[in-house]
Amino acid sequence: MFNKLCQLLQSKDLDRKLDNVYDVRKVLLGLDLIHSCLENPGSTFINRTEFIAVIRDSLCSALLKFAVSSEHKIFSRTVSIFYCLFLHFREHLKQTISVFIDNFFLRILDSGNSEYDYKYSILEFFDRLSENADHVLEIFANYDCDIG
Repeated sequence: MFNKLCQLLQSKDLDRKLDNVYDVRKVLLGLDLIHSCLENPGSTFINRTEFIAVIRDSLCSALLKFAVSSEHKIFSRTVSIFYCLFLHFREHLKQTISVFIDNFFLRILDSGNSEYDYKYSILEFFDRLSENADHVLEIFANYDCDIG
């Protein structure tokens, strides 16, 4: 079911369908369901290769698409899901985490054209991460530290 939900969110038809409230609600419901699954995934999901493959192949592609959504509620849910992915699956998704942080979060924060709500969602994400010093150190070591 999780795989089907991720594939539905990744659908190319969904890009064109976010014009009306019904379609936005449908996407939000799907994102809420995924968030619920990822909030407390349990050791079975965290260690199961099939589940990790679905996350890496389907969910991350959909999240990358929604990270540029003009609908703030969709963007906010995407950031919340990404936070869950960082907490529970970061050792499996180092490349994806790097893409999100560098190409979306930092660019939105740096842009003068980004809306306040988008910047605030990202700052909330970093604030939640900074509650654990190990997470801050991990972000620095894996994504910011230039040893060369």
